[in-house]
Amino acid sequence: MKKGLSEMVFIIDKSGSMEGLESDTTGGFNAMLKEYQVKGQNDL
Repeated sequence: MKKGLSEMVFIIDKSGSMEGLESDTTGGFNAMLKEYQVKGQNDL
């Protein structure tokens, strides 16, 4: 890993507690990635 970078790990499960939130979870995750790309932070 390059010096100065952080590693992010996401665990997205399919348990009952997440039922009905799949679309919101996926949308939020994708929006976060897009925000990093727009800011030029492509080293994810």
